[in-house]
Amino acid sequence: MKDIFFILPRKEFAIERARSFLKEKGYPQIPMPVKKHLKEYSTLYKYEDDEEEGFCVKEVTGEYKVYVNTNIMEGRNTWTYAHELAHIVLGHHDDFSYSSLDDETLELLDQEVDIFVSEYLMPQYAFEDYFFLNGKPIYFDSPHIGALKSFFNVSWEAMIFRLHNLGYQDKFISEYYISTYNERKQSFNGYTDFSYT
Repeated sequence: MKDIFFILPRKEFAIERARSFLKEKGYPQIPMPVKKHLKEYSTLYKYEDDEEEGFCVKEVTGEYKVYVNTNIMEGRNTWTYAHELAHIVLGHHDDFSYSSLDDETLELLDQEVDIFVSEYLMPQYAFEDYFFLNGKPIYFDSPHIGALKSFFNVSWEAMIFRLHNLGYQDKFISEYYISTYNERKQSFNGYTDFSYT
């Protein structure tokens, strides 16, 4: 097992590992076949719980068992499957003894996993090659973000952060567009009802 020396999540390591994984898998089409990839590395079990979304256990035989809560919603469950896959691909269960880690270190490892998952579920090539085929919009309003969310099969929050991290749109602007969409739409509809006669 490795000693923990890093203070921040290893961002570049997580991004490069996600990109290498995507390359190994032949740059899959979107939405990412997460369950298929997860089943290549582990046995998947479902359970019901009010709190825990999922967890992974490495048996003494070296086999990985992943447990995913059936109570979590679509989009979020995609993230959970990918989250557990990331722990395996990043080697966390091989490199660290989870039972001896403190909460702060566990949080850092989860942050590292989230960096991997974002890069894996929403790779930049998918934005450029598929979604922006007819040109990238000047800004991403609520319908654009919703279309991307559906396209990648992720949550609103995950898409907002990915747009931010790729430099496409600041997350506060995305949050504003989503929170004010209905109000702005109503105002616009008032203008469209105007008649010159």
